[in-house]
Amino acid sequence: IRYNFIPVMDTNFIAQTPFVLAYRQKADAALANVKLEKAKLSPDIVAGYSNMSIIGIQNINGADVNFKGSRRFSAVSAGVLVPLFAGAQKNRIQAAKTNRQLAQTQTAAFSGQLQAQYRNEYVQFIKNLAAVQHYESTLLKDAGIILSTAAKQFEAGAINYLEWTVLLNQSISIRSDYLDAVHQLNQNLFQLELFSKQ
Repeated sequence: IRYNFIPVMDTNFIAQTPFVLAYRQKADAALANVKLEKAKLSPDIVAGYSNMSIIGIQNINGADVNFKGSRRFSAVSAGVLVPLFAGAQKNRIQAAKTNRQLAQTQTAAFSGQLQAQYRNEYVQFIKNLAAVQHYESTLLKDAGIILSTAAKQFEAGAINYLEWTVLLNQSISIRSDYLDAVHQLNQNLFQLELFSKQ
């Protein structure tokens, strides 16, 4: 029984397989990490507001003043934070860039590996398909002719039992080899379909 799947020699689908997408997502995360580390070098603007109340007697300019909770004091602050020592941060940026390059290289390598495996499996498929077609067009007919001719010659007494057995084994061997070729073809088709479904 032959497996029913028609493969095509197109490896574009490999870029959309979950494994390659996971590697690509890892590379995208590494790029985001590079941007994050670069952002830490830029100045930060800070602003603040506080509101409080003082209760009780307080000495202000030498005079005791009694404050109640209803009177509130507010303060506003603003500033710019500038990193003065950026050497360590620049090293973190360089490490993030290296991680990004590594992730991109891993993505390309894994994608290339899958494409090579698919191509190899496709080449094996073509070879096995040619073998199966050769068996079906020629060798199986020859095996049938060998078997029927051997049976006729044995019945007529033209060959002995040993010769008949040798011819029978040749016919069976051809059919067995055909089944092996069909099995290999089915294995190739199954693997190619697995690639296309990943």
